[in-house]
Amino acid sequence: MNEGFKDIDLVADVYALPSRDNDRLCIIEIAVANGTTNRQQKYMDQPVSEVLFGPTFLGGVPSLSELHHNTGNVSGFIGCIHELQMGSKELYVVGEAIRGQNIQNCHGTVCQHQPCRNGGTCISDAETWFCVCPSLYSGKLCQFTACEQNPCALGATCVPQTRLEAVCLCPYGRQGLLCDEAVNITRPRFSGLDEFGYSSYVAYPSIPSMGHFYEFHLKLTFANNASALRNNLILFSGQKGQGISGDDFLALGVRNGRIVHKYNLGSGLATIISERLNPRINIHTVHFGRNLKNGWLKVDGQKRRMGTSPGPLVGLNTFSQLYVGGYEEYTPELLPAGSRFQNSFQGCIFDLLFRMRRDGKVSSSRRVRGQASVRT
Repeated sequence: MNEGFKDIDLVADVYALPSRDNDRLCIIEIAVANGTTNRQQKYMDQPVSEVLFGPTFLGGVPSLSELHHNTGNVSGFIGCIHELQMGSKELYVVGEAIRGQNIQNCHGTVCQHQPCRNGGTCISDAETWFCVCPSLYSGKLCQFTACEQNPCALGATCVPQTRLEAVCLCPYGRQGLLCDEAVNITRPRFSGLDEFGYSSYVAYPSIPSMGHFYEFHLKLTFANNASALRNNLILFSGQKGQGISGDDFLALGVRNGRIVHKYNLGSGLATIISERLNPRINIHTVHFGRNLKNGWLKVDGQKRRMGTSPGPLVGLNTFSQLYVGGYEEYTPELLPAGSRFQNSFQGCIFDLLFRMRRDGKVSSSRRVRGQASVRT
């Protein structure tokens, strides 16, 4: 929007808190990109419960006379506004506007210029873009290939890094520079993302019966480094999606020293966060689950935390494999919105048990596949 405006009529509830002096305390809070909340407050000598406002302008105002005399000098917004939500209602920026002026289309996406090479597929929105490369190619533009004569052994995945260098992603049970060494894994240790951005993980067959109920028990230990507790994915299953708010998924992760259980049933995100982990505990026990819209999370000896997903939907529609420790795709944008963590898990995960019915038996899957990244 370039010095333009759009207006929408609305009724806003203004909450006033009682004070000791029989006045009313009016509070306004604003936060940008989940940052620190800025607050302004003012004592009012008249109680107010509901106020009818005039038009709400987006991007600018048609005349300075529309502004309150205490507003000060303001100028119109220059840029693009993609989404607008007021309270629980999401507004269509263009379709629900009453009037406006000097509005132009936002610039086209990078993908219009077809930057991906060698058959790569460009995926973008107005802010980010990336290339999904076919096999044997990698790089920002799918420009690298060093795997035409595949040096990786026994089903390993060859990923080119330059025209002369490649990485062998070893399947579950193999190790070594070329994945030519067998290893018996009894308690998997996950290394997070390697220097090339590839994740270590194990994957279990899809569990389609967890639409209305799931319950997981697992134990884990963290690697002895600060990044292991910062922003790491522990477990994921869900629709691949392109960041659409309705993508169904369930995810477990650790963020800033707390365990996080998230799920989306297609009508909104539910987030349940534990208390901060006790650093004196070496082996942590995590129990989490969901019954219809209601979820729970219990970590170690902490109290059980509860949460509820918004909206009317109650079933989880996901047919992907169950990923533990990381995710097969190393491009975070391919995960549904709300389930993205900056890193994969760093440490050990073991004694993973689950059941898909409240009265069902507890199971542990033994058919797994996975990968680890090493450089050739």
